[in-house]
Amino acid sequence: MEPTLLATKTELRSTALRQRREQQDRHAVSQRILDRLFASKTYQTSRTILFYVGVRSEVGTLDHVARALGDGKNVFVPLCDADQLRLFQLKSLEELTPGTYGIPEPSPSVRTLVDRMGSIDEVELAVVPGVAFGKDGSRLGNGRGYYDRLFRAITGPTVRVGVAFECQIFESLPMNDHDIWMDAIVTESAIYGPNRRLFESLEAGQQ
Repeated sequence: MEPTLLATKTELRSTALRQRREQQDRHAVSQRILDRLFASKTYQTSRTILFYVGVRSEVGTLDHVARALGDGKNVFVPLCDADQLRLFQLKSLEELTPGTYGIPEPSPSVRTLVDRMGSIDEVELAVVPGVAFGKDGSRLGNGRGYYDRLFRAITGPTVRVGVAFECQIFESLPMNDHDIWMDAIVTESAIYGPNRRLFESLEAGQQ
């Protein structure tokens, strides 16, 4: 990575994290963001969904993970394994316990169940966290590259959607060749990205 690009990413990450921490009514706004996503045809027609489990100042997802389970979806959550993310099929929120970086993960009592492990190619819709997103679908994570490595293994048509507060949105972000782009980004007030029409409301029909 070029030094100037690294510096730019570091500055953008710092700005976005500060703005995200200052987000007011985080729980209520998170609900609006995920409600918007759940109203889309892409969510309605997806049977297998990967959700991150939001912590700290991220868009909160736990309530909607429970809702997706109630909708009869096959719900996978990430499980950190060294520098890789493994995917684990969740049956109940009670199976989660604080894990790597304090992020809720499948508890040790269930994470060894081989029949509950999955691959990214089984996932039709992946709900992705991020520190910042560009309106063009660019994404800036925490800098550890977990999701970039996970998505580079995709050989199927998995749809990748970032969820974020509007304060995390920039016109565009610097991207390396190995960085993975989003199909769309959903916020409390808009939908961005090259495939944003995938997340138009079934009721509204347009954004």
